[in-house]
Amino acid sequence: MISLLISLGVLIGGFFVYGKFVAKIFGPDNRQTPAISINDGVDCVPMKTWKAFLIQLLNIAGTGPIFGALMGAVFGPVVFLWIVFGSILGGAVHDYMVGMISSRHQGTSIAELSGIYLGKSVKWVMRIFSVVLLVLCGTVFVTSPAALLDRLTPDWMNGTFWMIVILGYYILATILPIDKLIGKLYPVFGVLLIVMAVAVIGGILFSGNYTIPEITLENLHPEGTPVWPYMFITVACGAISGFHATQSPMISKCIKTEKEGKAVFYGAMISESVIALIWAAAGVSFYGTTQLLNEALKGGASNVVYEISQGVLGRIGGILAIAGVIICPITSGDTAFRSARLILGETFHLDQKRIGGRLIITVPLLLGGGLLTTFAILNNNGFQIIWRYFSWSNQTLAMIALWVVTAYLLKKGKYFLGSLLTAIPAAFMSSVTLTYVLMADEGFKISSKYAYPIGILFGLILFIIYAVIVVRKDILNGARLIRRKNEIIDNMISWANCKLGENTYTGFSLAFIEDSLEKSNDIKIEVGNSAKKTSELYLDDIRSGVPEKGSFVFYDFMGPGNGGLENLGHCGISLEDGKVIHAWNEVRIDRYLDIENMSSINGDKPKYIGWLPIDRILKQNAKD
Repeated sequence: MISLLISLGVLIGGFFVYGKFVAKIFGPDNRQTPAISINDGVDCVPMKTWKAFLIQLLNIAGTGPIFGALMGAVFGPVVFLWIVFGSILGGAVHDYMVGMISSRHQGTSIAELSGIYLGKSVKWVMRIFSVVLLVLCGTVFVTSPAALLDRLTPDWMNGTFWMIVILGYYILATILPIDKLIGKLYPVFGVLLIVMAVAVIGGILFSGNYTIPEITLENLHPEGTPVWPYMFITVACGAISGFHATQSPMISKCIKTEKEGKAVFYGAMISESVIALIWAAAGVSFYGTTQLLNEALKGGASNVVYEISQGVLGRIGGILAIAGVIICPITSGDTAFRSARLILGETFHLDQKRIGGRLIITVPLLLGGGLLTTFAILNNNGFQIIWRYFSWSNQTLAMIALWVVTAYLLKKGKYFLGSLLTAIPAAFMSSVTLTYVLMADEGFKISSKYAYPIGILFGLILFIIYAVIVVRKDILNGARLIRRKNEIIDNMISWANCKLGENTYTGFSLAFIEDSLEKSNDIKIEVGNSAKKTSELYLDDIRSGVPEKGSFVFYDFMGPGNGGLENLGHCGISLEDGKVIHAWNEVRIDRYLDIENMSSINGDKPKYIGWLPIDRILKQNAKD
């Protein structure tokens, strides 16, 4: 039990600590999101943060963190480590970055982002790959609830009947505006998913009848299936999942500000991992051994969920389990088809504001899903076959998405810690996916003696290519940026010096430094509404001491505002040797500390805050 509690604590701590670091690397700002700038009333619709979070959670989760975690628990408590660190370092980073980059590109899909950052050939591969994955996902999440409903209802309501009913619902969920059906139902179902998990773990912890094993690195799979790479493919939702790369862009069209991204994308993935961790613990503790858990899973993961829920919580648990196992997969399946519609709409430039444009894509998609679902229902091993292909393609998509994000970060100048954030999990997943396809029955069935080194070498080669690109870009761009930076500073100071003695900027010190930089270099920069607001905007990068040449120098300073005096601040441009050119009653040059001795009409004096390197201003400009 101690291992479980520590794992839960690490997940929650990861959200606050590592999640904050990841968000800082990306750098969310005040630009408009697609929900505000487009707001088409269909797909781009502003939602409250809590609602966007719950919809994102249900979109990415469904029964994924339940079924996958239970199947992963057959390997033993070692699965706890993959769920915790796979999520914090991989899955949550993957979901957050894809969602935020999509938001910066007007809600563009992962397929289109692949084309932007990895080239046109990759774009077409990802278009096909994404749609195939989404149809497989939709099929998987039709089959399991249809099969369960078949057992619970009269004979005439068979699997085919329920398949038609569910696909009929999918048509509505796929074509209706996102706030009409999904926006109203999903928050409720998201709460149901959380309540199921909390109730189950509460029952196991406080009943006194179950023992949750402690973490061990030993492989406890009763059939000897190796942890590498099978566990990393089996447990996708709950650790890292490429399916999420198709869902985050959908919700990126609904967040109102970029700063909501951490809670919505990173937070939803961490929450999913908490759910996965709980069900993994429930699986190994309820059945007592991985052997018994494995035997139970042969009767279907849905049955295992029902047995655990009813065994731990009684009749109420049985009702919760039935509701969860039916509702949760359906709500992931419909958003899978919705995402596929959006990707195909982008590919063929079909207007998705018109219902006709939505129907012309939706109907063939669901017909394809219906055929696959019929195969899964009528064939004894149909579901398992589709699930295996879904699992591999899912993790392959995650690997590609992580390389897309790495390419984006490199393009934005995040050469070291920034791009390394995604390059390491990208290389890791590259090794996992290739090793799996080499070894798996649906792959090449190659012995681990050869598959292991080939898979690891593949990931290593990709990481070396990345490292070479980083070093090359850093050397070339470093020299180029130094030259460009010096040129920008010289232009700015020269322009500012030409204004010496003028009183045009009296009372407008921020406008003076803004014009000095922008007009002399033909660029646009991001500043606040006042000198003080600008210093707060870049607060983490403000430095103390003697300002370096070309930096922006900031002061606290009271001035007339709305309803009286307020801290509007004061600012100037550092020349060298501690001198600052700034707009006071006229444009003048003073030493940076001497400015503190200058008084306004009301007697207030500036108070030195610090200086902001020009590099930080230019970096923000580059991100824009």
